Amino acid sequence: MPLQVALAERAAAAGAGVVRTSLSPLADLTEAAAATAKAARPVFVAGEELLVSGLEHLQPLLLTTASRTGRLARAAAVRVSAAVSPTVEPGVVVAVAPV
Repeated sequence: MPLQVALAERAAAAGAGVVRTSLSPLADLTEAAAATAKAARPVFVAGEELLVSGLEHLQPLLLTTASRTGRLARAAAVRVSAAVSPTVEPGVVVAVAPV
């Protein structure tokens, strides 16, 4: 048992050393990332406002285009009716009429 305890203590000490050496640079990196995000925040806000403004100007154009496309599709539509005629040979009669 004493050998296993000694090995466990050594492993714990080595792990603690690794954590101590890696936490300091990690903390510095996190602090630098936070400072960068804080400094870049106005740029992000301005970019977001620019994007929203552009979309607000684009939305009416898209709605108008969709409406005109729908009207054009309805104007060019044809009504197709297919019916089976019971009096003549079995078959399909197709009638096409513009709307």
